[in-house]
Amino acid sequence: MVREAIQRHQAEGTSLRKLAKQLRYKAAVVLSHFSNGRMPIPLERVGDIATVLQIDPAELMAAALTQRFPDFGWGDVEFTPRHLPPDVRRFVARLEAAAGKRIEQLTLSQISIMMEVAASPDADRRWLTIPELSAMEMLRGIDPDIRSQGLSDSVMDILIMLQN
Repeated sequence: MVREAIQRHQAEGTSLRKLAKQLRYKAAVVLSHFSNGRMPIPLERVGDIATVLQIDPAELMAAALTQRFPDFGWGDVEFTPRHLPPDVRRFVARLEAAAGKRIEQLTLSQISIMMEVAASPDADRRWLTIPELSAMEMLRGIDPDIRSQGLSDSVMDILIMLQN
């Protein structure tokens, strides 16, 4: 599980060193040892590791406990909260439906953007709605530097003329 998560992050361009740094480990080899079973996953770090690697913390906890106590049937123990509030369950279901995948399968960039949206006091002004995307993509095609520099003067002039 840890090995697959690390490989997924590396395929997305995140180095083992960067993942280790996010977890406040001085040496990246620690994650390598976790992934190949040379070193047990520390139980007190399961939440942090699961968050950074974007894997289910309950599954990681079961894996970490299985490393230590292989004869106990940890797969039968439930580690997830039994009663999430209905509004939280609905929110998670909507996010998963919009993403087309489970939350723990979201990429780091997707999570980063969702965190920015949640932190933005004027999200409706700052972020595009799905119907607005095609217009924005068209503008990006016309003016590729729009993300870093805003609209060029020439494109802005054309839009002002069209507006009048």
